[in-house]
Amino acid sequence: MKTIPTLIVLFLLPVFSLALAVSCSSSEERTPLPTGASRSPRLENESSPSQTLPNLDEVEIWKGVINGLSLRWTTKDLYIEAPSGAERIFSLMVKSDIERLRKDRGSQSGEASDCEYVRHYKLLSVVDPLISFEDEFAIGCGRARPSSSFRFTTIDVNKAAELLQARDNIVPLGQFNITRPGPIVRLTDYFEEADIVAAMIANPQIANAIKTQLGKSRVTLADLSVVLVKNEYPIKIEGQFFTLDPDFLTRFAFHHLTDNRIVVQLSLSPTAAAAQASRGTLSLELPVPDRLSQSLVAAQKLERGFLSSNAEEISRRRATDFTVSF
Repeated sequence: MKTIPTLIVLFLLPVFSLALAVSCSSSEERTPLPTGASRSPRLENESSPSQTLPNLDEVEIWKGVINGLSLRWTTKDLYIEAPSGAERIFSLMVKSDIERLRKDRGSQSGEASDCEYVRHYKLLSVVDPLISFEDEFAIGCGRARPSSSFRFTTIDVNKAAELLQARDNIVPLGQFNITRPGPIVRLTDYFEEADIVAAMIANPQIANAIKTQLGKSRVTLADLSVVLVKNEYPIKIEGQFFTLDPDFLTRFAFHHLTDNRIVVQLSLSPTAAAAQASRGTLSLELPVPDRLSQSLVAAQKLERGFLSSNAEEISRRRATDFTVSF
């Protein structure tokens, strides 16, 4: 995330409602969250957002059983329920961010402040045992320039309880420390590096850059990272420019199956701060890994989970949103 210190919340809501989605493989636009969509209530000066959301405002969006665990996604949270109890996923991440922000600003839980934090979560795909979600983040204080980010994240449901351990002061707010083992899933955890490289070379949006800047027969992911990430190669999509993030292998969701191959979408970041409302994705067509074969078919059929090609149908334009003043 390209960190800019702060944000005016009057700027935030238009960001979410006017966001333009663009894809390397399609000209379809991402459906913005409508003004009238169900949102979580404003959370004023609370150290634990999940404790302030009244049940009467909670609407269930989707539920299912994944790897023996009951998942329930609502307008209030994402719950992973086991015999030992329920884990709140989204609200715990919000709480972690707020605690860090208060610590950085030297403020206490009950103190008034001029800062506002907005977080928007939406499930994109559920492929046993993996959950992928869309994560929009925005924050600002006073009159300073706003800051926002957007990403896809995939986690292993079996390790969801470790999620907060992947967030620390080493990484920018809202991001994950992927240098340690944990719940954050990389494409290389399920796909061969050679297949990922081949899929990236086959994508017309970046194929020319790879060919002209590398020009060698054997290309590795490390080579691609230099060309596309370190050199911040601008990926042009419908007149706007995006780039891959250093942790791009963790920013994916499963979109759809086609001829025993799975189309995976990577989220991109705009190259210009003024274009923070823009949304871009890079599509990769990969062989279906044996470990996920049955789960992907079940998700495609909506028998167990779902793929992001059905995410809008599942969510019906609803999401989990948090607004916190601190």
